[in-house]
Amino acid sequence: MSMDEVIKFLEFIGIRGYENKAYLTLLTLGEATASQIASKARIPLTRIYEVLESLVNKGLIEVQAGRPRVYRAIPPRIALTHYVRMYVNELLNSSKRIIDELSRFYRTAKEEKISIWISSSFSMSVERTKEMISNMKVDGFASINEELFAKLSSTIYSKLLKNGDSIFTLTITSELYDQRDLEPLLSLDNIDLRSFPTGVINVVEVDLS
Repeated sequence: MSMDEVIKFLEFIGIRGYENKAYLTLLTLGEATASQIASKARIPLTRIYEVLESLVNKGLIEVQAGRPRVYRAIPPRIALTHYVRMYVNELLNSSKRIIDELSRFYRTAKEEKISIWISSSFSMSVERTKEMISNMKVDGFASINEELFAKLSSTIYSKLLKNGDSIFTLTITSELYDQRDLEPLLSLDNIDLRSFPTGVINVVEVDLS
């Protein structure tokens, strides 16, 4: 991994700017005073103590009391593992609260006319399709290729297993028609499997009424 990748990762998990520079510098110095770190990392002396205090609070470095204070990095395998776990947990908790709050404002207009909504993100389109399948009321139809089959098959299986009254028609390319790939779905009574010898146009339609 290059140093640029390391820097980008640290920025991604919230260790940015002067904190990034000070942390990487202290890792290479071992133990150092604030002025030594500031000089090596080219951080203004007026900012260095604030930066180091923040790194201490994040559990990434420790300080030895005395005059002058001496700082050293806690082994990354311990400190970063703990920090990333705490950072991710805080991010998940915050995102849940924000999503719940934003969901209060979210409205989807219900119209009788047929509407086409376009997403330029393939991964988000897959997630929306999974949501459609999970919310299917009665029946559904899918004509999908190998890539989509791999991403949607478990959702289709879970939905049909949970709701035995639902019926799903699945059309796939002949190359996919393999007992090992389709074994979970073949065990269900409420799915109609079909195969085409050539490629298919990716289409998913479900009854949400």
